[in-house]
This record gives sequence, C-alpha cells and structure tokens, in this order.
Amino acid sequence: MRSKNVVLGIRDNMSMEKICIWGTGRVADEVLKRCDIFKQYDLLGFIDNDERKQGQTYNGRPVYAPEKLHDMSIERIIILTDSYA
Repeated sequence: MRSKNVVLGIRDNMSMEKICIWGTGRVADEVLKRCDIFKQYDLLGFIDNDERKQGQTYNGRPVYAPEKLHDMSIERIIILTDSYA
C-alpha cells in the first residue's frame, strides 16, 4: 500500500525531529490512523490553509496558518494533503 511506503520512509529519515504536518483532511486522517510513529517525533502541530481550522486542534495538536511557519523552529514539514492552493 502506498501510504505504508511513505510512512516507512518517514520513519527511516526523521527520528526525533521537530515536525509539522501540512494538512488536516482525508489524507492526514488515513495516514495517522495507520501508523503511530508520530509519537516518536516532536510534532509541533498541523498547518492548514483553511481559515476555519486555524486556531483549532487536530489530533490533540494546534492547527496553524501557513504564515506562522516563519515563527516556528521546524526541522521538517510532512505534506499529507491531496489539494493545493
């Protein structure tokens, strides 16, 4: 399954990094349901373009606007979305 391969690649390359996940929709839901590896990382939160989601929480982590990335110390962003703006 493709998402499993993506997750395995993340596990191999990202041990203990500060990360954010871009996306809070269907793709993120599916990947987060299938793996528990994000507990191994310092997951600072999620990024989403949808202003209705910004300021809310998703899976227990804050959802930020893309503009907030400049103020954060993030080592890597994982993109879990099938849409773009």
